[in-house]
Amino acid sequence: MADLLAPTEGHEFISPQEAQWLAVDALFVSLARQLEFDEVFGGGLSKYYQVWLLEIAKKQGRTAGFTQLNKLKATERSRAVFDDPKNSVWRVIEEDLLPLRMVIEGVMSGASQKDAMERVSEALMRPDGFRTEFVNDPEFADAMPKTLRHSSVKRLEQLWRKYRSVFHYILIWHAGFLRTRAGHELEPVPDALRAFRKISSRIEASSRTKRLLLPEPTVLKFVSAADYAASMRDS
Repeated sequence: MADLLAPTEGHEFISPQEAQWLAVDALFVSLARQLEFDEVFGGGLSKYYQVWLLEIAKKQGRTAGFTQLNKLKATERSRAVFDDPKNSVWRVIEEDLLPLRMVIEGVMSGASQKDAMERVSEALMRPDGFRTEFVNDPEFADAMPKTLRHSSVKRLEQLWRKYRSVFHYILIWHAGFLRTRAGHELEPVPDALRAFRKISSRIEASSRTKRLLLPEPTVLKFVSAADYAASMRDS
């Protein structure tokens, strides 16, 4: 099991809940772009910190202090990685996770992996297939993202292999997205191991032609900023 430490508590500039969901976003981006999780997540925290300092300056009419500016300077590279448009989590979700989620849910509902991929590919690649899946989704009400039109079976197989250790976070993210879009308050990220066990057992039970086994899951371990700093010193 791969545990990734994520310092999500003890920050003035971001709530623990926001930091947890930021860590999930960073996990997706790091896998999609083959980047270090610490760099992507650290860049995200640095971005929040930068925005927070700018808001203080605007409200109170004072600029950041020497220590604060040094902190921004030290995280400049990771912030640039996070800010890079190609590393946008929404791009990763649209290109990779949205079609993959449909495949995962198809397998959990009883379809074979092959059948689920073929159905998703057909639904997304044919001209009229898009609206049957997203007709009630305001994010895509007017036009189908071009990237989804390239969801071939071969590409879905590649996505399955790339993200198979974080299937639980893909479904966790989607459920959280639906909640916040419906107007609910942001909640902490649910228990990842519990979600993994549920998904794994559903997939195993639904496997028709061959038993599908998921690898050991990647799990984000949320810790305080102080504990994270101590861990880095000890490593």
